[in-house]
Amino acid sequence: MPYRVYLGGVLLPVSPGKLDLKIQNNNKTVTLINDGEINILKTPGLTDIVTDILLPGVPYSFASYTSGFRLPEYYLAHFEKLKAEKQKPQFIVTRTFPNGKPLHGTNMTVSVEEYTITDDAKEGFDTIVSLKLKQWRNYGVKTVNLVTPATPTVTRLVTTGDFKVGSIVYFFGKDHYYHSNAAAPNNPKGGLKATYAKITQTNPGSKHPWHLIYTKGGGGFVYGWVDTGTFR
Repeated sequence: MPYRVYLGGVLLPVSPGKLDLKIQNNNKTVTLINDGEINILKTPGLTDIVTDILLPGVPYSFASYTSGFRLPEYYLAHFEKLKAEKQKPQFIVTRTFPNGKPLHGTNMTVSVEEYTITDDAKEGFDTIVSLKLKQWRNYGVKTVNLVTPATPTVTRLVTTGDFKVGSIVYFFGKDHYYHSNAAAPNNPKGGLKATYAKITQTNPGSKHPWHLIYTKGGGGFVYGWVDTGTFR
């Protein structure tokens, strides 16, 4: 069955004769008092990949190269870079029938855990690399932004007798009215709550001569005409 193996975008010249992919188990067995053992199923562990790679020292007809023959040093430098720079390369295996019909493939992000370089007289000019990879899963730390309630900005809290448009006052939570001479209040359901507010209009001589609008973060609500004496 023809297949090709890529690691970090580099095609290995000779596909390994054997490739072991071991999916680790994280299930947990516990013993209950009356019901014996049970198995708690958990997310599978990371996959381990173990294989031996032949790096030819001379050109072979059965070897595959994307841009011409490469000496073992080229691939050893590639492995060293992946390990030293803590890279997370893609490990890809393409499997096909001799007629070109595709079979199942492998494509996962991995880390280079360890590798052993062997020069054996029986291998002539070739180099054998025993390579161990481990599946890498992306992870991240979730951050939560805590919003602190705004503190009302009180530019100046005026005293009685010094009220004017633009003054910031403390409204006691009494009634407010649709217009300055209204007969009945138009309070929202549940009434008004005390709050800091700004005087936006005045109408001296009317029943409700002061128009207030609550300030953001002031604690309550008012948006209408109010009586004298309902704020300070």
